[in-house]
Amino acid sequence: MYDGMWINAPKELFEFEDYTFDEHFRKPMPAYLTRQQVLGYLEGATEDAVDKCTIHSQDHDHGSIVFDTEVAYVDFDDETELFAISTIPSGTVPIGKW
Repeated sequence: MYDGMWINAPKELFEFEDYTFDEHFRKPMPAYLTRQQVLGYLEGATEDAVDKCTIHSQDHDHGSIVFDTEVAYVDFDDETELFAISTIPSGTVPIGKW
């Protein structure tokens, strides 16, 4: 795609309800945007989602989002109302019984 390309659908069709284009750009935006504007919005929405989902704990300095891993097992603790999640690096075989 070329940099000057305009998206052929109005932004209202693909805008996230909890992260608007106007919020991202801090000003009202026209209905049709350029490719570069949409890319910036999607990058901002991703950062916003990561910030909302990241919980810093003793076990993980980087928070609860871990890239390049696969979930091997999930268990919900009714008492603490928290999930225990076991992960493995992508492309490896888990050891143990689940």
